[in-house]
Amino acid sequence: MKSIRWEVVRDSILLLGILTFSLPLKTPAIQSFLESILQISFPIQLSTYTLFLPMWLGITVLIHLLRIPEVWNQLKIPLLLMAMLFVWMWLGAWFSEWRGHSLKHAGRYSIHFFVFLVLLILVQKKFAVSAVKIFLCWFLLLSFWVFINVYFLEEFENWRINKVLNSLGILLELFESSPYSALGMTGFFENRNPHASVAVFVVFLGGFALWQRYWIIGISGLFCGLWIILIAGSRNAILGLVFFFIVCSIAIYKKFSYVRLHKLALGMLITITFSVVLINIIPNHTKDRFVSKFQSIATIEDYEDLEKREVRFLFYRIALQVGMNDFSTFGSGPKSSGYVMAQNAPPAWKSVLSENKEIFNIHNAPLTVLIEMGWVGLGLALLFLIVWFHRSRGCPLFIFGAGMALCILQLFDYFIWQITFMTVQSFAFALMAASSNYGASKDQ
Repeated sequence: MKSIRWEVVRDSILLLGILTFSLPLKTPAIQSFLESILQISFPIQLSTYTLFLPMWLGITVLIHLLRIPEVWNQLKIPLLLMAMLFVWMWLGAWFSEWRGHSLKHAGRYSIHFFVFLVLLILVQKKFAVSAVKIFLCWFLLLSFWVFINVYFLEEFENWRINKVLNSLGILLELFESSPYSALGMTGFFENRNPHASVAVFVVFLGGFALWQRYWIIGISGLFCGLWIILIAGSRNAILGLVFFFIVCSIAIYKKFSYVRLHKLALGMLITITFSVVLINIIPNHTKDRFVSKFQSIATIEDYEDLEKREVRFLFYRIALQVGMNDFSTFGSGPKSSGYVMAQNAPPAWKSVLSENKEIFNIHNAPLTVLIEMGWVGLGLALLFLIVWFHRSRGCPLFIFGAGMALCILQLFDYFIWQITFMTVQSFAFALMAASSNYGASKDQ
C-alpha cells in the first residue's frame, strides 16, 4: 500500500512538472545569465518548455523506463503512424521554400511528439483517475489566479500575474485578463481560443469526476470550465459546450435507459434549464460575440459576402485551391501556411496577409496539415486519429468525448503553435489509452 501511494505521489509530481513547464513562459533572466557565462548567443528565446521541459521529460522516461516495451506492444500501430508523420514533417521542412523558418518550427513541434510519448509512459491505468484529479487541480489553481486578475485586481494588486512573473525573471508575452480586449481572456494560453478549448476539456473531466462520485473536484472543474467558456470570448467554445451536452445526454440514456421515459425527460429538462440559467446569469462575452457574428452571417447574400463577414472562409478557399491545384509532395513545411496564403491571396487581401504571414494560419487543422505536409501528411494524420479513437472506444464516455472535443474544435482553429494546448491534447490521448478498459463493469 505504501509503495502504491509513493508511486501516485511521484507520478503526480512528474505530471505537474510536465504541465507547468509547458506554459509559454519566457526566461530572459536565465538566458542572459547563461549567455554571459558560456559566452554564446542562443538563436532562440529560452523558455520553460525549451529549457526545463526536455530535462523533466528525460527524468520521467528514466523513472518509467521499464514501461516502454509495454506501451510499444499496446500502441505500436498508431505510434508508427505518428512517427511516420513526424519524419514526413521533417522532410517537408528540409525541402521547404522557407527552410530555416520551417526547420525551427519542426524542432518545436517535435517537442510535442516527445511530450506525447512520455505521457503515454506516465499515465498508466492505475494512475488514470489520479491523473484526472491532478490535472483539474492544476487548472483550477491557474484559473483562480486569472479570476483574481479579472475581478479583484484593485484589491490584490500584488497578485497581478505579469508583475509576479516579472519579479521572478519570467515573461508571459501574450497575456490578457479582460474578456473585452482584442485578444479576449487569454489566461496562460496566449489566445482565447486554446484557453476556452482547454476549458471545454476541463468540463468533460469534471463530468467524468462527477460520474465517478468525486463530488468536490468534479463540481469545481465543471463550474471553472463553464466560467471560462462563457467569459473568454471564444465562439469555438460554444460548439464544445453543445458537444458536451450531447455526450451528457448519451451518458444519461445509457445509465438510465431502463427508467421510464417521463423520468428521463424530466432529468434532461432539469439539465437544460440549469444550463440556460447559468448562461444568462454570468456576464457572457462569448454568447455576445457568437450572437453578433451569427446575426452578421445571417444577412449574407453570396459566398463573397461570407468571406468579408468571416475571414476564415477566405482562408479555407485559398487552402483548398492550393491543395487541389498546386500539388506538393512534402507540403510547404511546418508553420508556413501563412506564407502560402500570402502568396495565393486575392489582391484585396495580399497586403494584409503578407504583413501578418508569421501569425496568420488557416484556422482549420486538416487544411493546415494539407498545406504544410501535403496529401500524404494529411492521410497519415487522419489515419492516426481513426486508429487511435477506434482503439480507445472502450474508455469512459466522458474521457472519449473530451479527446474528440479537442479534435472537433480544431476544425475552426489550429493550435499546434500553442505548446500548452498541445500538452493538454497529448494528455487527453494518453488518458484515453490508459482508461480504455477502466470501469468495464460500469456504464462510464
